[in-house]
Amino acid sequence: MNELGKARSCRVCVEVELDGADLWKRPLPTARAAEILGVHRSTLHAWIVQGRIPARRFGRNWKVPRSVVERILAGELALL
Repeated sequence: MNELGKARSCRVCVEVELDGADLWKRPLPTARAAEILGVHRSTLHAWIVQGRIPARRFGRNWKVPRSVVERILAGELALL
């Protein structure tokens, strides 16, 4: 997050112009998103830090937009 409280920009968001309130309606916890994507939680966290996947912090927990996970699974988004 930047100083304005907005989600960190990422390559996925820039390429497909994911933005707005709809993106964060039903976010997934990182553990669940990692399970769905078939990767370890630490791998998902590394992708978040690298800006490959958008994420927001809700309290103490990081969440990933459900729509981004669905698009990755459908092959519509590639992790750079």
